[in-house]
Amino acid sequence: GTDSHPTCASYSPDGFFIATGSSDGFVEIWDARTCKLATNLDYQKRDEMLAHNARITCVAFSRDGELLASGDASGTLKVWRVASGRCLRKWEAVHGDGQPIRAAEFAEEASAASTTEGDASASATLAIVSAGGGPGGAG
Repeated sequence: GTDSHPTCASYSPDGFFIATGSSDGFVEIWDARTCKLATNLDYQKRDEMLAHNARITCVAFSRDGELLASGDASGTLKVWRVASGRCLRKWEAVHGDGQPIRAAEFAEEASAASTTEGDASASATLAIVSAGGGPGGAG
């Protein structure tokens, strides 16, 4: 919308892409060289964006650049497969009380993410299920 503005950004590990989150709940992947939407991602070519129902507060790529975590002001954390735009997992009220997700970071092995609550005094480790399923199933 016209009132939308970027609220956070993260470079992919290879430096080719920039993920941005916005005040209207959209996550977009940009080509870092051209500063334009990455049109090599079919879902963005079709104007289908990664979306939340609240303002995006953080975005983070996995160390291999294949996954993207996005957190929002309502406490929801989503993990996306960058190449397809598919949401692999979604956790709501991560901190139990709907507090915003302030930061998200993938663990070394890209199979777990850690989020930090607003006051930076609490953290939660979350299992990320692969696209093939597993405990809890893909969400």
